[in-house]
Amino acid sequence: MLTYTIPKHRRGDTWDGISSIGIKVNNVPANLSGSLVTMELREDYDTPVVLTFSTTTSTIRIQNSLSSINIPARIINIPPATYKYDLQVIYPDSTTKTYMEGTWEIYFDVTK
Repeated sequence: MLTYTIPKHRRGDTWDGISSIGIKVNNVPANLSGSLVTMELREDYDTPVVLTFSTTTSTIRIQNSLSSINIPARIINIPPATYKYDLQVIYPDSTTKTYMEGTWEIYFDVTK
């Protein structure tokens, strides 16, 4: 599993997103066609979700290669904290895999 710390971001600003995340299984590009890809942010493992990215809401997009995703730019306006996240894929056959995890610090903005 890949551990990645997303660069810290100022609350209320437009985040650039992530242009591409490649998913591989045993060093072979995965086929994500028809899969549900979700990333949730929480302050801790058992706290409420504060932000969700998902293919169901087009906040995560499966790219044409079908083995990578991107997360489009958007305004991030959640309370300042250091959040935990993971990236989970549910394949059409219901196989569920978590491929990436890490943290993301959202910090205060001065100009509101």
